[in-house]
Amino acid sequence: MARRMREGRAVAGGVLVAAAVAVLAGCGGAANDDPSAALRPTDPGTPATPALVVAFADAVPAEAFTPVATANLDATPSLYVVADFTSLPTGQSALVTIMSPEGTAYLQQPVALSDGAVGLASVSQLQSGAVRLVFALPVWGSTIESYRRTGLWQASVSLQGSDLAGTAQLDLH
Repeated sequence: MARRMREGRAVAGGVLVAAAVAVLAGCGGAANDDPSAALRPTDPGTPATPALVVAFADAVPAEAFTPVATANLDATPSLYVVADFTSLPTGQSALVTIMSPEGTAYLQQPVALSDGAVGLASVSQLQSGAVRLVFALPVWGSTIESYRRTGLWQASVSLQGSDLAGTAQLDLH
C-alpha cells in the first residue's frame, strides 16, 4: 500500500512537471519546437520603450563623457545638463527644470528634441542612435555667481506627455 502511494505521488509529480514544461514551451508544442519562441514578443513591430539618462557635465560633452557630481563655483564658467534618450519616437519635446539649492525652480524650459541648437539647448543624434540634449547653464555672470549660490543643484528632464523622467544632482561649492 505504501509503495502504491509513493508511485501515485511520483506519477502525479511527473504530470505536474510535464504540464509546467508544456506551458513554458508554448502550451504543448512538439518536442522539436524552439523553446525560446515563448520568450519572443508576439508583435515584432512593437517599438522599444524609450529610456533616459540625465547627468551634469562641466564642459561641453563629447560622444563619451564623464558626468560630474561636484564643481567649484570659481573654476566653472558653465555647467551642462546632459540628457540621453534612447528609443525615442520623432517629434518629441522635453522639459528641463533646474532646482536651486534653496529648493526653488531656478529655470524651467521646454525643448524640442530635433537636431539643432536653440538658445541654451542643443540636440544631436549620437552614433548609437540615442538623442542627446545638452542644456547650458551659465555660472559666471549669472545670479549663481553674483549671489554665490552654492550647494546641491538638481536638474530634471522629462519627456513631455509621458512619465519618462530623469534627474541628476551636483554639489556646487
